[in-house]
Amino acid sequence: MRKALLTFIALSLLTPATRTLAEQKPPVLKEESFKAVSELRRQLADPKIPPVEYWEQVAICESSKDGHTADWQDKGTWSGGLGIYIGTWVRWGGRNFAPTPWKATKLEQIVVANRIAVTGYHFFTYSKNPVGFMGWGCIEKRKSLKPTPKVWNTYRTQSPNGSGLGSLWEHLKPAGSTKGQGVLMGTGTSLR
Repeated sequence: MRKALLTFIALSLLTPATRTLAEQKPPVLKEESFKAVSELRRQLADPKIPPVEYWEQVAICESSKDGHTADWQDKGTWSGGLGIYIGTWVRWGGRNFAPTPWKATKLEQIVVANRIAVTGYHFFTYSKNPVGFMGWGCIEKRKSLKPTPKVWNTYRTQSPNGSGLGSLWEHLKPAGSTKGQGVLMGTGTSLR
């Protein structure tokens, strides 16, 4: 019996290494990601908040090495896909999610960017008002990124059902739903 149990344990430990990616379970998402999803949903309910697709374009401008793909784990003083200054990250509650922008998920970086630009950040007695979009050099220089609801609506129309959720759409909708009103779903991909 003991030998059979040890054999079972040994085989169990080897099995994950031999499984294909399709057979592996999706990664367990950290609690902060669920908080970020909730906050992003509240933010996107306001038409004055830019959609995810808009921030994706800003990230391509701010952090892309090839001109087509954002580097959401770009390191440095201005880090993450959106090039958020580490001090700014701290002042607008980014440490709720990760110590630095480049260690945060794409979704978490977008939530903090919305706090910086539009919503502000309020935590008990601490309060930080929004400062707008001009801290991002790409937004300042590119007309296609001008921060207006008219521009954001063009990005929103690129999203399924005009949700403004961009590539996060599949992660946020409940199973079998076409409306992005559910909880974060584990689909085997990270939100980075």
